[in-house]
Amino acid sequence: MWLKGVVMKLANVVRGGRVVGVMVLFTLLSMRPAYAGGVVGSGTPGSCTEAALNTALSGGGTVTFNCGAAPHTIPISVKTIVANTTINGGGKITLDGRMRSGSLSSMVG
Repeated sequence: MWLKGVVMKLANVVRGGRVVGVMVLFTLLSMRPAYAGGVVGSGTPGSCTEAALNTALSGGGTVTFNCGAAPHTIPISVKTIVANTTINGGGKITLDGRMRSGSLSSMVG
């Protein structure tokens, strides 16, 4: 019910607040969630695991890697991505599906 309170306060501040209140309500209801993404690893190659990748992928957003300065390969099983996601390995990360096709699939529109 916090949304009703926000709309009511805005309507009371602005004269003729009905139009403003309706516009604010429409804007708030049409907002999409912002996905957080995550960072895989804590600076060492050993911290960049499939489990860490799974955690970073869970909410969508931008997934980046902190696996050290050298290139690194992470062996993965099949992943299905269900939220808008960007995976950015900075040109140093290889996700190795171990000779399987379709290691990454998307269920996003």
